[in-house]
Order: sequence, then structure tokens, then C-alpha cells
Amino acid sequence: MHVEDITAEDANRSGNPDRLRFAELTGARTAIWVALRKDDAVLGALVIYRQEVRPFAEKQIALLQNFAAQAVIAMENARLLGELRQRTSDLEQSLEYQTATSEVLKVISRSTFDLQPVLDTLVETAARLCGADMAYIHRLEGGLNRLAAEFGFPPEFTAALQNIGPRPPRRGSVSGRTALVARVIHIPDIASDPEFDVPQATTLGGARTGLGVPLLREGVVVGTHQPGAAAGRAI
Repeated sequence: MHVEDITAEDANRSGNPDRLRFAELTGARTAIWVALRKDDAVLGALVIYRQEVRPFAEKQIALLQNFAAQAVIAMENARLLGELRQRTSDLEQSLEYQTATSEVLKVISRSTFDLQPVLDTLVETAARLCGADMAYIHRLEGGLNRLAAEFGFPPEFTAALQNIGPRPPRRGSVSGRTALVARVIHIPDIASDPEFDVPQATTLGGARTGLGVPLLREGVVVGTHQPGAAAGRAI
């Protein structure tokens, strides 16, 4: 669209407020709008203008149309590159998960009669794959949650948990809430959760985001697994 004078009387009578506002804000008088088209879709527009009434030559209009076509090609290439990078990232993540699963299975096969190395490997692997700072496994024994394995805990936080000792599952902790409802519990910010009542988790452990996954045997909770992230980290 080539408009020789945006402020001309005919343009004013047309009542196009956007065009007139464009002229008021930029001082534009002569302007060209070229649509950026991909097949039947409009991706945007390329606009040039002069602050005087001086129509553009046909060669200049053709040049602008060529630039618009190149812009569309660049946009399409960027989109395809973005999709390729996403697919590559998905494949790399899938390979990382498969490799981690294989490593855990190897530990299980070597530790038939020793459970602790398996649990230690699980919490460390889960923390790494989830981008978490800490992780732990609770076992539910005798109606009490008992710490079975941990990774990334500051020593003072570990000492505080040992002082608290095993407790029945309750909604005041991520692991307790997970055990009670027997499903995944995700708390984006435990510091603002009204039911969370383990202040040591934030003051000593620095935990902010929590994710709890129940350990189920035939539908019965036998424990919980929780990777957690410090402030500014989401799971």
C-alpha cells in the first residue's frame, strides 16, 4: 500500500485513526506498507516513510518488496532452526534419561543384598536430572516416615532432621503430604505454603520448591521420594 500523503483530505475523510496517529507521532507524510506473507499467512509488515510528500519510485517499491520476501525467508529459517534445536534438546534429554536409568539398573544388579547403594544412587540421579539442589527418600515403617537416603543436604539440616526423628506423615511436610494422599505433590514455594511447618527446610536447607513422589507397592505407600530446589530454582 503506497500512500502519497497520509494527511491529505481524502485520508482524513476516510476516518483511519491509526494512519493519522502514525503521521502525528512520526511526522510521516508519504509511506509504503508491504505485507510479509508466507503462503496465505500474513506474518507482519515492512514499512518505510518520508517526512515530506514525495512518492517513492517503482524501483524503490520493488526493492522494498524484495526485502520483505527476504525477511519472510529469515523468519522461516529462524522458526525451522528453533524447531531443530528443540528436537535436538528433546533427544539429548531422552538419551540422558535412558543413560541414567541404565546406570541405576546396573547399581541394582550389583547390589542385590544391599539396598543403601541403590537408594543413594537414586536420590543423586534424580537431583541431577531434575536440576534440583537436594533430594531424599523416606521409607514408611511402623506408621513413621524415616529418612532412608539423602543427597545435597547441608550438614546442619541433616543434624536437625536427626534431632526431629521419625514422625507420622502429616500435611506440614512435602513427604508427609505425599504419603497421605498417595500421589505426586508439587509445591512451587514452600515458604508461602500455609500448611508447611518445617522451617528448618528453608532456614537450614535453603529449600523453596518441593516435589514429592510416593513410593507405591500394589497401591500402598511404602515411602516418598523428593527432589527439592533452592530459591530461584523450579522443578
